[in-house]
Amino acid sequence: QTTNWLFPFDFRKLSDLPNDDFQQISVHLTKPLPIREEIWHKEFLSFLLGPHLSVHDMIELGRKVSRAVPYPEILMVYSDHGGTLGGLVKALENVQQSVAQQDEKVIIEKYIEEIDKTRTKLFDDILKTVNCPSPISG
Repeated sequence: QTTNWLFPFDFRKLSDLPNDDFQQISVHLTKPLPIREEIWHKEFLSFLLGPHLSVHDMIELGRKVSRAVPYPEILMVYSDHGGTLGGLVKALENVQQSVAQQDEKVIIEKYIEEIDKTRTKLFDDILKTVNCPSPISG
């Protein structure tokens, strides 16, 4: 089990991710996510509100985002405004709790699990480059 004592998982900015990882999280892994407007607009965007996304941003995204593929553009704007992996996961957990359909809950859970795998991989990549005098046991 990887710990986060050295690497603050929740504060890693999406804009700091390697391009391949960001594409995976924002495009490829979002394909199965529910695209009903009440989920991505009323739930997901509202749960992303905070220091990285304003009400103005939410309104603008609601106007211009593709209804067929909303998540890549939302995540790009969230990233451009300093959005973090932790904020994304928290918003997704809130969306997961608010949706009623079990199949949507499962899809969102799988997406969260993939983000967690990415966070762990990034942590492990950092550990490989850090000179640590004693081994870290898991």
